[in-house]
Formats: sequence, structure tokens, C-alpha cells
Amino acid sequence: MTILLTRSRAELHAGPRPATRRTRHGPRYIGYVYLLPALAVYVLFLLAPFAHSVYLSFFSWDGITDQKYVGLANYERLFALPDFPAALGRTVVLVLGLLPFTLVVPTVVGLLARRVRGRAATVYQALVFAPMLVAPVAGAALVGVGPQGIQQPVAIVVPAASGRSGLADDELARSVRAAADLPLAAVLTVRSLPVDIRHASKIDRSRLARWAGGVLSGARVGRP
Repeated sequence: MTILLTRSRAELHAGPRPATRRTRHGPRYIGYVYLLPALAVYVLFLLAPFAHSVYLSFFSWDGITDQKYVGLANYERLFALPDFPAALGRTVVLVLGLLPFTLVVPTVVGLLARRVRGRAATVYQALVFAPMLVAPVAGAALVGVGPQGIQQPVAIVVPAASGRSGLADDELARSVRAAADLPLAAVLTVRSLPVDIRHASKIDRSRLARWAGGVLSGARVGRP
């Protein structure tokens, strides 16, 4: 059976019917609905605390007793500190120094990357995301080894690739030392970091320090 759909000559010349109000505006507003959860979290955990901090800056309050309104007295004390100009200058230099690397360079790279097509785009994406997926270290802890007062910093890391416990290989040790902001006496590896039984997410550093001290003194390498 054949069904014929007919339209008048005027309708054919007029073209497609205009979209209804719901069709035109519905998809345009649906994006804001998806943004609402993130916007609520942003307002609740960032903007609201910031506004409350500004409000509290006009009071003298120790967190326990009643608040006492002092107006701009807290700001006057801040500006009168001798170290304030130097601290403000360092902050400005830091912000301006990081601005090209956090805004300008990523924007330029993103605009240039839009022109990459085909297999080159796949290679580019792999190069960008590969370091995040194959990090050489899955976990790390810094402990002090030695007598109290003259302890030496020792880094203990969990390699992303499973391996034996003990001294780290030269390549991994160089990577850890390069990332550390202080000279390390040694770099050790373990299969897993022990946690404090009282805090399931807290690393038991005292236990790690005893284990590291034993390894560096020539004791048998076992589990920390």
C-alpha cells in the first residue's frame, strides 16, 4: 500500500515551516541546566566562603567569643606591617610570571591544535595525555632517617610498574631527585605504603622511617 503525502503549491514555495518556540529555545537553555550542579558547587565552596571571609575581616573575633565590629582596623594593621610591601610585590611577580604559562601558552597551543587533522591529531593527543596515564610513581612519602636532630630526608616511592622493594634504580632516583625541592639522602621503593591503623588514609611515616633506616644500614629488605 502506498501513502501519498501532498502539499499545496504555496506550501512548497514557502519552504520549511519555522521552528516552534520550544524547538528554538529548548536546546539553547538545556546547557545551563547541565551547568547548574557545577555552578552550585562553585558558589557553595568558593564564592560563599570568600564573601564570608570578607565579611569577617571587618570584625575582631577569636572564633569563640562574640564578634566585635572594628571596621577597617584589620586592614590598617595589615598595611602597616613592614613586610607587607615585599610580600605584595612577590605575589604580583608570581601572578604575572605564571600568567603566560597558565593562559597565553595554553590558548595558543589550543588554537594551533585545532588545525591538526588526521593521524597527526591522534599522535598529538597521545603525546599530551601519555604523561598523565603512565606516571612513573603511583605514591610517595618523605621520611627522616637518622638520630633526632640530624635526620636526613629519604624519599620512599611506589613505582607505577610493580617491582622489588629496596633502593630505587638510577633512572627513577634521578626523576625523584629532580622533582624534589630538597636534597635527598636516598630514594627507596616499596610495593605499597603502610597506613596508620587509626587513620585509614594516613601514611605510617614512623614505620616507614624505621624500615628505611634498616634498609640503608644493610638489614634484610622486607615489607615496611
